[in-house]
Order: sequence, then structure tokens, then C-alpha cells
Amino acid sequence: MSMKSQLKAADGSSHAYHQTTTNASVLRGRGLKEAPFELFAPGDGTLRTSAGDLVVIKGFNWFGTEGQHAMLYGLEERSLDEYFAFAASNGFNAMRLLFNQENVERDPPTPMNDPRDGKITFDWRKSPELRGTTYIKMLQVVSSKAAEHGILILLACHRLRMQYPGQSLHAEWPGDWDGLWFDNYWTENRIIGNWQKLAERGLCAAWNVVAVDLMNEPHGAGWGRGGRKDWRLGAQRLGNAVLKACPRWLIFVNGVGYPGIGAEGDAGPSGIYQWGEDLVGVHTAPILLDNQQKVVYSPHVYGPALFAIIPQYMPPFFNVRQFPDNMEAIWDNHFGFAQAQTGQPVILGETGGTAKGHDEKWVRALVDYLKKRRIGLFWYCLNPNSDDTKGLLQDDWRTPETAKLKILSQLPTTNISKLHPNVASATFLFPSPSPPPSPPPSKPSPPPPPFPPPPSPSPSSPRPPAPPPPSDPPLKPSPPPPSPPLPSSPPPPPPQPPPPNMPPPSPPPGFFHSVISDLSGPYSSEVFVSVSLVGLIAGAVAVALQHRRRGMAEAQHKALKRKGGRKRRKAGAPRDTGECQPLADAAAAASVAGDDEGQSEPSDVRSERAPRAASNRVGRAKAVPRLPSAEGMDDDDGSAISLQNGNDHWNV
Repeated sequence: MSMKSQLKAADGSSHAYHQTTTNASVLRGRGLKEAPFELFAPGDGTLRTSAGDLVVIKGFNWFGTEGQHAMLYGLEERSLDEYFAFAASNGFNAMRLLFNQENVERDPPTPMNDPRDGKITFDWRKSPELRGTTYIKMLQVVSSKAAEHGILILLACHRLRMQYPGQSLHAEWPGDWDGLWFDNYWTENRIIGNWQKLAERGLCAAWNVVAVDLMNEPHGAGWGRGGRKDWRLGAQRLGNAVLKACPRWLIFVNGVGYPGIGAEGDAGPSGIYQWGEDLVGVHTAPILLDNQQKVVYSPHVYGPALFAIIPQYMPPFFNVRQFPDNMEAIWDNHFGFAQAQTGQPVILGETGGTAKGHDEKWVRALVDYLKKRRIGLFWYCLNPNSDDTKGLLQDDWRTPETAKLKILSQLPTTNISKLHPNVASATFLFPSPSPPPSPPPSKPSPPPPPFPPPPSPSPSSPRPPAPPPPSDPPLKPSPPPPSPPLPSSPPPPPPQPPPPNMPPPSPPPGFFHSVISDLSGPYSSEVFVSVSLVGLIAGAVAVALQHRRRGMAEAQHKALKRKGGRKRRKAGAPRDTGECQPLADAAAAASVAGDDEGQSEPSDVRSERAPRAASNRVGRAKAVPRLPSAEGMDDDDGSAISLQNGNDHWNV
């Protein structure tokens, strides 16, 4: 489908749009084994496929890979598959995957533990595909898993270095970063080399990696003012170099902000532009690349929740009487105009909040604005460990923030599964946490409701005139497919069968339940299996000793009986009357008790092990029948068995 339009720059030059798919030979050279999936900006403010299908981005950020953690947060709790399935079932079709240039250059092994606190970064039993990866391979694995769920990837340079030391509120980042896209070590040539490395290492060939974000929030730079720190010129150099490495990628460009140089024509620091939000310079100096179909403007904007922990920086327009009706004019002035003026798509690279209290008003106003302007977003963020915005999941990493998701469900989205044949159809919600056996289980968290159609606009106060929306009719979000629940964890393997000719002992349930209830972390199932095997071995030993002692007790009983019979015959007592039985029972019991007296444990050891022995009484009585009292091996209930082995002594 051929689409052409013209973009006139401030100097009068024009750039024509010619939509052509990327040369297949270029992609085959980078390992592509299937038909490419490519997006274009045809000049009407939208994104489309090579077939002309409209694509509306509803994405999310998931941080962790850009810093010292070097891995997506939350993978110690759940698997990659589960998180992506959760996102897809809630209508999200893209993820902003963050990285830093330092780790791309070094490509270190993926850490199993966070270097700062030693906590595990991911459970390889839940996400085995991450085990043994390097940094770049980890980015490939994450992208591949996202592809299985129909989720596109925006590969975003969030930092130059892994960390920035400093005394700021967030010491790891931004720390002492100066807000530029380069420094004395990270020159543009070195950065371009890293982009080429990422393209050549399989990310250009990944069909769902469709875009790159050149630099996160370069607030220390200018726009349209010229000189070494002009971000618009730097973005054009980087963008053209990236397109040479991978011609199919879209190029996302952040705005600038303050403190810094600012954009030509903006209101200066008094305009209160957030980091990455200021695109005012596009009025006179738009981004011009060799392929203009690949340009996407990507500002960042946040509401009151971001400033709750730094109230001294709270923008005054959040606290005026007209809030939130005043926000539409502010957004149009800061970034919204660029879509209608240049014909390039505008997609928010970061935006988010708690959607509670004052912030909820802001979030609802933003959703209405984005629907009206047909602007996409990447919500910040999936993570519940974001200290200002919180996440799409609660602190347990499994319970959805249903109120927030309900508001976001009003946004239109494109089902990528219908546009690409190799997308898995599995989309489901997290299961609710498994309740304890006592008290009775609580109700699981309800899944987010299906997407309702956008509500009809309610009458409100007049708003300033805004750029007209594109000519295409508005989209209605489609409801997600039904989502089957997942088991919270795989069941443990069945215990091994006992040896032949031996009754199968049952593991004492009281003991194992008490042990497992105290365990936590990714290794609980392995510990359960190990403890189960120990219980089986102990049971087998107990049964063997029981049979041995039974034989010994019977032998002693017969000996005593013979001895007592001889004495009675000498005294003229009748033979085989059974009158000797009480005496024999008492003698056998005394004999066995005497054997154990020399092996008794210290009192403190016995008291420590007493709960374990007591709990075994419940399970052992079911597996081993009670022996006659003459054997002298049972307690009152016939369940406690003493095992002796050298100098060791256990109650099982």
C-alpha cells in the first residue's frame, strides 16, 4: 500500500515519505528467519504496518535491567511468561525495555544475586531461559518471551553508566548525571558502536523489536539552539546511524527539560517542563532523518504522584481551582502540537502515577486527552517497587491494581496477535495467592474488567482550541480473551515406592506441614522433596528395627516362659495354664527399658525434638500396626519408636 505526504521544515526543504519495507537481504544477514514485522509513520500522525494496518501503542515500562540489579525486578517471584501474559490480558501490546551503555559494551554474565544486598535477581526454576546468559543475551531472551505473547519491544537507552554516584534522592540514578547523552568516555562514536552491536547480536532480527529510544530524558541539553549540546542535532546523528545498523527500527526521540539549556521558543524554567517533556523546539527545528517514516516524538510527563515525596518541586498548576481541566492546554503547548504540525506520531515514553486521590484526577484527564489526540503511551510502570508511581501490580507481585487498570482499559490498543502469525495465543491473568489451609481461604482478587467502550464526553467548561485529530475514526478497545488461571506453583513429585516386602510408611503430615509452612523462597519445593525422602528412609529403618526387636522380645518371652515353667513344675504348679503371662510381660518390658536407659539423651536435646516426635505419632500409627505390649517398644498410644544406632538416638 503506497502512502506519500510531504513535511516542510523551517528552512523550506521537504522530506517525502515513501513507505518501503526494509531490504530482506539486510535482515537475513542479521539472522532473521521469518517475514519482517515493520512499522512506519506515514505522515498522518499514526503508526501503520507495511500492509497499512493501524497500530496503536499501549505499552508499559518494566525497570531493573538499566541499573546495578541488571535484571527485571520481580523475577524472583514469578516467571517472564506470567508477567507478559498478565500484561497482554490487560490490553498492553508493547514494553519499553531499558538498558545502559556500560553493560552493553562489557556484556557481563547475568548476575544471580544483586551486588548491593545479595538478594537473588531471578529464580532460574521459574525462568530457566535466563540461566547462563550475558547482558545482551538476556535482552534477547526477554524480547523473545515478549514476542510469544504478542508484545512489541521498544529498546531504550536509559543510562550511559550502570550507576551515577551522588547525593540525590535517587542516588543510583540520576545521581550526578549532567543530563546529556554523551560524556568524556561515552562519545557519540562509542555509543553508535553499541547500537550496531545490539543490532548485530540478534535484536534487529527479532520481529517484535520494532523501535529504539535514543536517550532517556536528556534534560541538560538544548533543542534548536545549536552547539555541541543541541539534542536535536545529536538525535539526528544517532538516529541515522542506528537506521544504517537496522533500517526497520523506529527512532523514538525524547524532549528536553530544565535545569538545562531548554528548547528554542519555550518559556524557560518558568514554563515548568518535566525532564523529557519539552518539545517546543519542534515548532522551528523538527527532527529530520534520512527516513522520515521512522521518526516518533516521545515526551515524558507525570502527575502529582511523582512530586508527593518532593513537594517542594510540585508544579503549581496541579493545585489550581481549574485542575485538571487546565492540563489539556498545558499538554498541547509542551508536546501535543507536534503530532498535527509535523505529521509524526507522538507516543509518551513514560507516564504514570498511583491513580489515587489527587493523582486520580490527573490520570483520568490524561487518558481522556490521549484518546482524543490518539496518542499512545508506555505506562510507568509494571513494578510495584517504584517509590513514587507504584505499579500495575501490588507489592506481592501478583495482585493486580484493579482500579488503575480499569482506568487504563479505556485506552485503545491494537492486538498484535492478529497482525503477526507467530504470536502465541496464551493470555491470562495471575492466579491469586494460594490461601493457607487454616483459616478458610479468602476470595481471590478479581481480574480487571473487560475493556468498556470509551464513555461519551460529559459537559465541562470550555477548553482552549487544540490541534485537530487525524482523520481516521476513533478506535474502540477490544476486550481481552478469557484467561485460564495458573497454579501458584507446580506440585511436588510423588515419593519413591518403598522396597518390596515392607509396609509403605507414610510421611508424618504434622511435621512436614510445620516445616514447609516456615519455608519461603524459590527452593521450598526442593526442601520438601528432601525432607520427604528423609522421612521415608527413617520409616524404613524403624520398621526393620521393629521386626528385629519383635523377634528378640519373642525369644526373651519364650526363654522366660520355659524358665518359669521349670520352676513351677518343681513346685507342683500346673503346666501351660497361662498364669505366667503377666510376669513375662513385665520382665520383657523391663528388659527393653533397661536397654534404652544407657542411651538416653540430655534433657535439652529431648525437649527440642519433642514436637517432632509428637507430630510423628499421628502419621506413624497409620503406617505401622501396634505391636503387643509384651514387646515393650511402644508408648501408650503405640506410635513412638526409639531408633538406636551407635551413639545416636532419635525419636521418629
